[in-house]
Amino acid sequence: MKGIAVIGWGSLKWDQGCLRLADGKWYEDGPQLPVEFARVSDNGKGRLTLVITDSAPPQKTLWAFSAEDTIEGARENLRKREKTPNINDIGYWPTGSAPESEIERTIAKWCVVSRPERVIWTALPPKDKDGKERVMTADEAITYLRSLPDSVKEKAREYIEKAPKQIDTPIRRRIENEFGWYPK
Repeated sequence: MKGIAVIGWGSLKWDQGCLRLADGKWYEDGPQLPVEFARVSDNGKGRLTLVITDSAPPQKTLWAFSAEDTIEGARENLRKREKTPNINDIGYWPTGSAPESEIERTIAKWCVVSRPERVIWTALPPKDKDGKERVMTADEAITYLRSLPDSVKEKAREYIEKAPKQIDTPIRRRIENEFGWYPK
């Protein structure tokens, strides 16, 4: 398969925004990456979002083809969709190059089967409620969600329920047990 694969695991699936996809189709057989509900994000909207973190168990991600023809264009398009000022928050791996990280090694193995020419993904770090780059514990995540005002909690619930069903993380299971927020 030729093209640039966009790997996703959260809101990209249901809220593409300005993300340009070749055919709009998300495939559910992406690489197994360590993602968890580990980032308080959205410029104060309070959602607890999924990001890659080394401490999480691998999850089967999703992927789609970018409508962009160049890696630079695809990364810039995803950067705009993610509303991050830093292009380095968008990871990429050109097939044929030596993988430098465990994430890249996992993606490289996946590329052998799926055969995209290049791959991009969101590489935002975990972030706690105070803006520190760290992964909250499950207890901290539950405490954080309980502390939210109802209007903000509704946005957090929506994100968690809309996250793809195949993303079955320890924090998600804990949220399901505590709040009854199940995938829709």
